[in-house]
Amino acid sequence: RQRQMCIRDSKFGLQWAHDIIQSPAAWDYTTGSEAIIIAIIDSGIDPDHPDLEDKLVPGRDFVPATQDDNPRDENGHGTHVAGIAAAATNNTTGIAGMAWDAKLMPVRVLGKDGDGYTIDIANGIRWAYQHGAKILNLSFGGTVESQAMQAAIQEAHDAGALIFAAIGNCRVANGSSCPTANPTYYPAAFEHVVAVAATDWDDAHTSYSQYGPHCDIAAPGGEMTYPGDLRGIYSTMPTYTVTLTSGAYNYPINYAHLKGTSQAVPHVAGLAALIWSLDPDLTADEVWEIIRTTAVDLGAPGKDVDYGHGRINARAAVQAIAPPLAPVLDEIDNADRDGHYIVNWQPSEITDYYILAESGTAAFKSSVQYWVSGTQFTVTAQVPGVWYYRVQASNAHGDSAWSETQSVDVVPTAPLLNPITNP
Repeated sequence: RQRQMCIRDSKFGLQWAHDIIQSPAAWDYTTGSEAIIIAIIDSGIDPDHPDLEDKLVPGRDFVPATQDDNPRDENGHGTHVAGIAAAATNNTTGIAGMAWDAKLMPVRVLGKDGDGYTIDIANGIRWAYQHGAKILNLSFGGTVESQAMQAAIQEAHDAGALIFAAIGNCRVANGSSCPTANPTYYPAAFEHVVAVAATDWDDAHTSYSQYGPHCDIAAPGGEMTYPGDLRGIYSTMPTYTVTLTSGAYNYPINYAHLKGTSQAVPHVAGLAALIWSLDPDLTADEVWEIIRTTAVDLGAPGKDVDYGHGRINARAAVQAIAPPLAPVLDEIDNADRDGHYIVNWQPSEITDYYILAESGTAAFKSSVQYWVSGTQFTVTAQVPGVWYYRVQASNAHGDSAWSETQSVDVVPTAPLLNPITNP
């Protein structure tokens, strides 16, 4: 039985991607953990955004002109990526992040123009994993195969970090921004990096998403035909005016639609945080294996150049290692109040068996437990009294919480009156 958590964020209705990747179903099992840190290695993060301000751990600015402990976003890109990964959720404000309770580490390596130096990126990668980041989000790329960046990624992987990067937005040649079609982008093409492609709201690869044998996974990145197009990915933007080389941009509602493989990456990074929150002892390779094997296979059967292993499925990934949800116990029908009745409950997903507890006290201070393979249990010849029942589901990963309690009243059987003789 899937509950599908009700989300109260005011802009959640604009986030079509969550329905496609089944995030609400995953959130029934986990919303993340503050022990998991996602490093947003990007243009920085707005530290005062209402959907982000309580999610941040100390970060670092590696841009040469500043280089300090204030990685404030002067571009907007990093703030947008951060919200997708882990914006505060169910707080009636703004949007829902993939991993509600995960923390965000702002590591600024891109300047206000969105560009950065490979040595600064390499230093940012090292700083992030050395300061506790388990997940590194690299929503950028370029054609330079930097040995310094590759070495930093190797070190991060060896330290147990999981690294995701954008495969690139130049599927076809398109002027100065994409002078050649489908160039190989780094860091996505490096070993130990999960290369992420972008899908649209029709669950197909986008018109811009690059491809190749190094493509590992796909996630929603959106399509837009004009600024603000609802088919883009809606997320947080700076709460102040951002002045770029192309002009000044102000997002008065502090949110905006953008598109790109940059937006696809934090969906996957956030999913990794959800998985790790369920089992912190998993290795980075084991977390990736869960994401890979539970993805929805799109395109050619098996791994292909457009979608990699497929489009992420948050529900399936989380269910692969989660205990079941608590079953819903039905009211017990025993109108005649005798000792014969059936206890029923609704099925719970990913369940191997159920444990039904029976007690003569509402506190279950002492109880009898029955192991049941189905979703009902028949009681016969129960002695008079008030009897309480609750049920939990179990699988190889653990037991669910107990269901709510239901009770039944059993009264003594009416005595049999013998015939009266009165000769």
